[in-house]
Amino acid sequence: MATERGSGLRYRFQAPGELRRLRSEPLTIPVHPRPANYQGGHWLPAKSVRLEQHWSSDPSRFVVGEPLTRTITLVADGLTSSQLPPLPSQEVEGVKVYADQAQFDDIKNSDGITGSRIESVAIVPSRPGTITLPEMRVSWWNTEEGRQEVATLPPQTLEIAAASGGSNVPLLPQGEALSESSPASEGRGPVLPGALWPWLVGNVIFATLAAIFFIAWLRARKRKPDVSTVAFDDHDPVAEAAFDAVRRACAEGDPLVLRRALGEWGRRYWQLPHRASVQEIAQRCDSRAITKELAKLDQILYGTEQLARENSDWRGDALWRALVKFKRKDKKRRQQKAHTDQLAPLYPTAR
Repeated sequence: MATERGSGLRYRFQAPGELRRLRSEPLTIPVHPRPANYQGGHWLPAKSVRLEQHWSSDPSRFVVGEPLTRTITLVADGLTSSQLPPLPSQEVEGVKVYADQAQFDDIKNSDGITGSRIESVAIVPSRPGTITLPEMRVSWWNTEEGRQEVATLPPQTLEIAAASGGSNVPLLPQGEALSESSPASEGRGPVLPGALWPWLVGNVIFATLAAIFFIAWLRARKRKPDVSTVAFDDHDPVAEAAFDAVRRACAEGDPLVLRRALGEWGRRYWQLPHRASVQEIAQRCDSRAITKELAKLDQILYGTEQLARENSDWRGDALWRALVKFKRKDKKRRQQKAHTDQLAPLYPTAR
């Protein structure tokens, strides 16, 4: 009986099953070649491509030596951020440009994907006067209309004011000097050749800075720093621009722009190697108000149509107030921690 039952079980498990084959309908996807008449340097086939810019402060208030950050975002509907090319150089005569590392962002939605490349540069004018940043152009192929188009940022003219307290006297061209008999040289001492002026000015500036740092070093040896005056805000102009971009995005109430601005600010504020996600910002801030507003932002961007309609009146004012409150509280916390670290131990170890 045992043998018969064992044979029956083996037969039951080894019995051949019914073989079925499932087939789907064939799917034909047309792949069009790159048009021969396309003239762009990079092949960018997309539904739409646009250039956006943000300034860290009013660009009409440029002052010699003071940095201002310009953030330009290249946005393409239908392409990933890795497919977007570097933006044209922003270097022009009369300004120094300090470029930050480019950032990339991809947002998936029901229509596909939207890729963004974000480039920030700190612009420092080196002379007063009028400076024009050239037009920025990015060629792309409109897949909806079947034609080549160009995304542009118009040229921008900047009026650079002289730094307060500076004489801003122009240097003489190389090889040119004032004549001893000229009215401009009367009452002045010996006149140096034009080629020596940059050398003389550079040495004076270097000697002045060296003296200032030497005096500060001597004072630092005599007393401890007053930690109550230490500022923990990041003085990196790009970091300041990132938080200002969050403020503008909150005021405008654009969820997509705000999400990008928040990610860049989070990366700068916490010194992260990547752009901070909305969830990461909520966790690090540890604020109910911020968590609540960020949840609404997520619902608008990724939730159902019903959730989006329920939050259609969301503008971002409450989020901005909560972020400002968090930064003040966090700054106070860091100051207290720095003060505690500076205090001497209550019972110093005997030597």
